[in-house]
Amino acid sequence: METLDHSQSNSSQISERAIRNLQQSSVWIIIVSSVGLFMGLYFLYGAFQNMDRGYGRGDMAGVMLIAALIVLAQHILGLTYGIALSKLKIYSPEELDNASSKQMAYWVFCGIVSIISFLLILMAISNGGGRGLF
Repeated sequence: METLDHSQSNSSQISERAIRNLQQSSVWIIIVSSVGLFMGLYFLYGAFQNMDRGYGRGDMAGVMLIAALIVLAQHILGLTYGIALSKLKIYSPEELDNASSKQMAYWVFCGIVSIISFLLILMAISNGGGRGLF
């Protein structure tokens, strides 16, 4: 098991473990984004199904459509980010810091978009717009 020894650490050295962890996370980002694409397509299908129901029954289909498009965009960006991360080559500590910062920004973005999408979907379902989904 690897341990951190701060007495021997040098600020100019790059931790192989940190690079490996960063690159291995790309596999999970790709998996989550692939599953998210199918979920977004399912919500998109449900939104279009509700649009066919006419006024009164499908009035929240527009909200579901926006939520579905947001989910799709989030996971398309995640898929491209995961692929780029899997091809990442790091040669300096500054590049590692930059890559770590970008990964943190990506997860903050995913969290915010997920909360917004979740609230939009709840709003659509609570107003009867989710009948085509379940």
